[in-house]
Amino acid sequence: MSASKTVNVNDLIDSRPVGRFQIEILILCILVTFVDGFDVQSIAFAAPDIISGWKITKGAFTPALLGGVIGTVVGTLGIGPFADVVGKKRIIILSTLLVGLCSLATGFAHSIETLAVIRFLTGLGIGGAYPNAISLASDYSPGRRQTLMVVLAVSGNSFGGVVGGMLASEIIPAFGWQGMFLVGGVLPLLLVPVLMWRLAESVPFLVATRKGSAAVIALLGRLAPEQRFAADTDFVLAEHARGGVPVKHLFTDGRYKLTLPVWGMWFMNLTGMFFLSAWLPTITKAAGLSLERSELAGSLLHAGGIMGCIGFGLVVRSVNSCTALSRFYLMGAVSIAVLGQVSAEPLLVLVAAFVAGFCVIGAQNSSNAVTARLYPNFIGSTGMSWAFGVGRMGSVAGPAIGGLLLSIELDTPTLFLVAAVPGVLASICAAIVSSQRAAREADLPVIGGALAEGPAE
Repeated sequence: MSASKTVNVNDLIDSRPVGRFQIEILILCILVTFVDGFDVQSIAFAAPDIISGWKITKGAFTPALLGGVIGTVVGTLGIGPFADVVGKKRIIILSTLLVGLCSLATGFAHSIETLAVIRFLTGLGIGGAYPNAISLASDYSPGRRQTLMVVLAVSGNSFGGVVGGMLASEIIPAFGWQGMFLVGGVLPLLLVPVLMWRLAESVPFLVATRKGSAAVIALLGRLAPEQRFAADTDFVLAEHARGGVPVKHLFTDGRYKLTLPVWGMWFMNLTGMFFLSAWLPTITKAAGLSLERSELAGSLLHAGGIMGCIGFGLVVRSVNSCTALSRFYLMGAVSIAVLGQVSAEPLLVLVAAFVAGFCVIGAQNSSNAVTARLYPNFIGSTGMSWAFGVGRMGSVAGPAIGGLLLSIELDTPTLFLVAAVPGVLASICAAIVSSQRAAREADLPVIGGALAEGPAE
């Protein structure tokens, strides 16, 4: 079958069913987010043994935790956007390599200062790999399947944390906390050659940067093997690339009206999400629940998040993605407020924790799918990376705000009412994103129509 002289790559990808080529890319992206999730959770599981073995206080261990968070923010904002210049595949591979090497190095740390530096470098790798894996999965997803494929890519992070928790109970008693980082280092290092061999570069990136039609033809041949593309075929995107620093284009052509509320919803929801993750067991235990019940509440919070992704995927079949996200954020805020009201009732706490995770964490994981499709391809990685980076600032703010509120001894119901406020603000931001997305539909075809999981805005 002969192709026309001009081929719109976005339209070609959107018109294709999900085939073996896209599934292979998706699996590799899931593995990238999996090793990132495993590493992030490893430091939390190892913390008690490190604190005990080094004979330090919990407060003294804080720099090690903050080092990883700060490194992730810096990596996301600084390294992630380079993928729009040098390629997503290259950044993903180099960042995954950095995560592996730093995880191995973590096991040899003997002081908090050294550990904090290594965790910072590990965070740089996570900040480079994670958002670009999500963006690459989005690039190869047909519009009608984009939400599902991106949510699956994101879910690798949660499963990495779950597997890490399962292995920690076996590895740490047998090999010490260093064993967690030995496994956490070997896994990404084994993944690197597989990524070099099988991971495909983003076709929209190659077209946007004019890296050569031969590479585009080769990749599209794997995507659509029944089609034949002449060497002189002109490959185009839904929107032309612009020159200059990629991040500035998040604000040009009126995109600031979209970018600012996107950042707002990421920051606000992650503030509430990390408040819950960090303090839920502590608050519920202080309210009178047993230690076992408090830990179970924390586990159900994350289990609800995994189920929330599935729920979001079902909802967007009848409601457009931004509207669904706004509703999830609002329901999450209500569930947090309710959690505070039933904090002394063990069974109700477990139910409310699951519902809060379903809405809050489920919405956050699903926001990756929404954000990945909001920007044109030539700034896709930049848009995803900066949203993720700004959101990660909320991961610092949430626990800090929780600690401050606990220090002034607010009662539990009031504490959770305050914690619900970010969810309300995130819901408002998502509603603004929905309206801006609709307003730009005619100007940015990659925004309007491409995410065809529900009615248009």
